[in-house]
Amino acid sequence: SEMCIRDSSNDHFQDILKLHPAAIHDIMTLCNLIAIGSLYDGPGRAQLVQGKGTALIKTAVDCRPIVTEHPYLKYTGHALVVKYGPDISIVCGKEQFMGASVGCEIVAHLIRNRLEADPSLVVGKVDCKNAFNAIHKEPILDVIRDELPVLLPFAELLLSMAPIHTIYHNNRTKDTIVHSMNQGTPQGGSASSALFNLGQSRSIREASRLHPHVTIMLIADDTHVLGHPEEVIAAIKTIRTLYSRIGLTLAATTASKNVIFGLGLQYTDAQRLRVSKLVVLLLVTTTS
Repeated sequence: SEMCIRDSSNDHFQDILKLHPAAIHDIMTLCNLIAIGSLYDGPGRAQLVQGKGTALIKTAVDCRPIVTEHPYLKYTGHALVVKYGPDISIVCGKEQFMGASVGCEIVAHLIRNRLEADPSLVVGKVDCKNAFNAIHKEPILDVIRDELPVLLPFAELLLSMAPIHTIYHNNRTKDTIVHSMNQGTPQGGSASSALFNLGQSRSIREASRLHPHVTIMLIADDTHVLGHPEEVIAAIKTIRTLYSRIGLTLAATTASKNVIFGLGLQYTDAQRLRVSKLVVLLLVTTTS
């Protein structure tokens, strides 16, 4: 199988299959070997997990590192996520809407309806810095080992062996940089969202247990905490602490990140003052 990986430099599999339809059997065989973790840590595995990096510019000083996976790895990861999607959702918990049908719309409309129904409520929006690439590998492997062991061989293939290399090449300057991923999952990988969500699931479960009077809703690492101001702030502090234990830190505070939102037109003066004080507190606790 290592020889097959080394020789598969052409990733135009649709063209190959048009000319040689029977090759699908060899491709499926190799994907099955990848799924059950049969590749040893060596040159073949290294080339399989190696990705092509693309730096998507976010701001003048920041970018989003995107990875294009090897086709064999992409096919295998996608197949596993589709096959075990319901089980992944159960482990990730009711708070996680990433992967759910129209999950983003559900979160948006639920928050809007709750705020309109009760103007004393607010929502705190929490965002992590470079989350997919920063989360520690151990929390991902631990939850899979304990609660979804069918995915463990594939997860160990990605995370338990030599670090994944991502190659960034600038055609304009002819510069090439090889980034070694010691933590995290490749952002853009077909199974990366599922692995990330599994890795953070226990932190969110604990936060929900400790703060039963707020509603926590996630879209991957975008965390929304809905409730009364004091309770939202307390929950966000807890989430920040729990996230730090798995390698996640909150992103810099901006007009749309790590802030509190509410329908302020209907607040009393006392409520406005209380929210104002708590927003200042939130800004301090997320940037200190």
